[in-house]
Amino acid sequence: MENKEKMIAKKEKVIFISVPKCAATTMNTILVKYNNIEFVKRHWHYSIESLSKFLNREGEDSADYFKFCISRNPYDRLVSAFSYNFDRIKNREDYHWDSYREQYLIMEQFIDPKSKTESFRKFIPSPEFELMFNENKTPIHFRPQVDFVAIRGDLKMDYVGRFEDLDSTFKFLEKEINIKTTKVHKNRSNHEHYKNFYNKQCKDIAARLYHKDFVAFDYHKSIGRA
Repeated sequence: MENKEKMIAKKEKVIFISVPKCAATTMNTILVKYNNIEFVKRHWHYSIESLSKFLNREGEDSADYFKFCISRNPYDRLVSAFSYNFDRIKNREDYHWDSYREQYLIMEQFIDPKSKTESFRKFIPSPEFELMFNENKTPIHFRPQVDFVAIRGDLKMDYVGRFEDLDSTFKFLEKEINIKTTKVHKNRSNHEHYKNFYNKQCKDIAARLYHKDFVAFDYHKSIGRA
């Protein structure tokens, strides 16, 4: 299956960092389908560090590009990441099993097919999840947002939009890079409101593991505030 994440538009001098579960597919649809922007580096979710190295090898500097991403409340994003993988774990014919077999076999132990909420509350506090997280072995959707947009802790984006206010992001991009936008939300995860997934234990773990995301993107650690 061909990946659809396309990051560098050389003609327009634009880099979009496609952070998983942060409207990445939606933004790609707008940029490619509705604006016919041609991107290179077709792959899943490159980081700004890897793209900067790629451009350096091409004799270019990422500093000459307009670089942007979308951020998302880490509590909400964690639920979305879990929900997305939950749906694929249940279907062993899903192509994600080819990429994440080892991880899915572990996660499968915590899956209650009748309840995403209870499955989340079993998996997130588990030693297995924390070990995978700390060893950077989770499915890519669980990786912290800063891993994609910072180099040695330094945020390298010229603009960070918010998943919670995509309309403002679209308006800004229409002026900044002269594109047309439209209301579209692709690859939406199917789950209840994220607040319903959290008990105190899950909240404390998410706040600790994704601390850098809360700080870098200025999200409050109280559930429900952004």
